[in-house]
Amino acid sequence: MTATRKSDPLLDVIAELGATGKEVNCGMQAFYDEGQRVWVGDELNGHAAEHVFTLDQLDDVIPWLRAAAATVLKRGWHAPDEA
Repeated sequence: MTATRKSDPLLDVIAELGATGKEVNCGMQAFYDEGQRVWVGDELNGHAAEHVFTLDQLDDVIPWLRAAAATVLKRGWHAPDEA
């Protein structure tokens, strides 16, 4: 029996990134009352894209993550200051 999950837009985006067949690291960190820091990349190699979303901008996280990952995949995997 295959487990099914309810649709979750954030998990759907993460699944899309995994389906690219390329290593796409991303993360999200909550800042209590300041919102969410979201990034594509990793601590070791640098964040190739990063943005802090205030609490009233959280609906923008998923479109930003999709666009940021697409940009990173298109230009190559490096932080912007290494371009």
